[in-house]
Amino acid sequence: SKETAAPAALAAPPRPGRRVLLCGAASAIAQEFARAAPAGTSLYLAARDAVKLEAVAADLRGRGHEVAGTAALD
Repeated sequence: SKETAAPAALAAPPRPGRRVLLCGAASAIAQEFARAAPAGTSLYLAARDAVKLEAVAADLRGRGHEVAGTAALD
């Protein structure tokens, strides 16, 4: 995947305690939003494809993001 800088509107200082739910987390656009999340944000991921969802969660964890929960919903 291509690495890009987060748009200025998405770049933010650390926000401890902030929680974000991303539906359709296996999609490319949702993954970019997750990667742009400020430090300290707890990410909750939901997607239909459990295999892709776990791969996305592992990638985000490997990048230092906190994935607080996942849900495969179909």
